[in-house]
Amino acid sequence: MQSDVYNDIPSRSYAAYTRVLLVDPTQLAGGPMLTELNVCGLEVLAVGTVDEALSIVHDQHIDLALLELRFEDGDCLRLIAEIRKHNPRSRIVVHTLLADVRATVAVIKAGADDLLPKPLDAEFVVQFLVNGNRLGKNSLSSIPDVETVSRVHILTVFQWCNRNLSLASRQLCLHRRSLRRIMQRYRDEGVEDSDHLSGKSHRAWSPSQRLESG
Repeated sequence: MQSDVYNDIPSRSYAAYTRVLLVDPTQLAGGPMLTELNVCGLEVLAVGTVDEALSIVHDQHIDLALLELRFEDGDCLRLIAEIRKHNPRSRIVVHTLLADVRATVAVIKAGADDLLPKPLDAEFVVQFLVNGNRLGKNSLSSIPDVETVSRVHILTVFQWCNRNLSLASRQLCLHRRSLRRIMQRYRDEGVEDSDHLSGKSHRAWSPSQRLESG
């Protein structure tokens, strides 16, 4: 049964779009976002670095772009500007953990259409990418606040990395010290539940658990 979040999303019609550029190192190799885009019948060009994406943008037409904000070889601001320069009618959405007011202003100034916080359901993100300007108010109001989304994502990745701080910081594209401060703040706040968005109660991290030094 489909969630209420999708009830007022227009029926899928991708006739106006054929090719999407997915630039996110965490969504390669059959990730849920890549799978959902393929299911929708879109031609997906998926890469994990800014340089790879720029090569595609300079050589091929892009209808849609779904981008992470920060990469090992830089951020996506120059990439956004290049996509907009070569594809002025394309729709560009940044989907990132680093979602705050400053990041939103920066990506919009660079030429992006919207910014979404991670993690969100892949189906919703794809619908937003394609139909963002036509989504109903109920769908948009269901997007959780940035702090909640960021907390869930950080704690989930930290658990997946077996609470290894160094590994988790690399996966999250954060400095190790920054992640340590974030995790210390969560511990001080007594955060134990990593699945606030779904309402599940499995524990991702407990205040009593020691931060691994990696």
